[in-house]
Amino acid sequence: MIVWSCVSLVPPLFSYVFKPVCFLCSPLVPCVSLCVFVCMFTTLSVRAMSIKDSSNLQTSSIWSPSLHIGPSKNPHYNKHPLMPAGFLTAMRQEVTRANKGWALDTVTINNKVLTESNERIKAPPTEGVYVYGLHLDGAGWNIKNIHLIEARPKVLFTCMPVIHMFAVRSTAPIDPKLYVCPIYRKSKRTDLNYITAVVLPTALSPDHWIMRGVALLCDTT
Repeated sequence: MIVWSCVSLVPPLFSYVFKPVCFLCSPLVPCVSLCVFVCMFTTLSVRAMSIKDSSNLQTSSIWSPSLHIGPSKNPHYNKHPLMPAGFLTAMRQEVTRANKGWALDTVTINNKVLTESNERIKAPPTEGVYVYGLHLDGAGWNIKNIHLIEARPKVLFTCMPVIHMFAVRSTAPIDPKLYVCPIYRKSKRTDLNYITAVVLPTALSPDHWIMRGVALLCDTT
């Protein structure tokens, strides 16, 4: 279970309005203070509504430490809300705590695309999480050779196999032969929808897929 806490930050307007109020003594002080209070209340209300709405979102991708894809009656089936970024951060923290002497700053996310189908996975990973249901946009996937290929004609999205994501203690640069593929919540690729990135093997140059704009999506809608 992931617990999200929202620490309300004072809106930028407050930092510019409150300081002069502390030093000015005029009939406008109560009015300015009221405006500041209304601004703070409005900001808090908007943030509370956005958190409430995001907690109800569901996607076709599954992020679970004990993943077994199947009907909802399956006890291993665990579909999380749309909080994958926090989910991965929590996983990094757990791995850091489990290994004495590790610092969170030196722990990074690594991944491996599995060859087993989701139906054959019967147990959770020793460390990390299994991710299933991501859609590859702009390319296809060679299951046998485990690398990116050109998308088939008239096929917009390709369902990726199960990806094992885990945390390692390493600050080494990424292998330049691998394609760094971003993951987004929705097909609209913005900073708000960005989650993280995974590395995918490729027989071609990674620049080829950069020009293709290849990305992984949690939801294609």
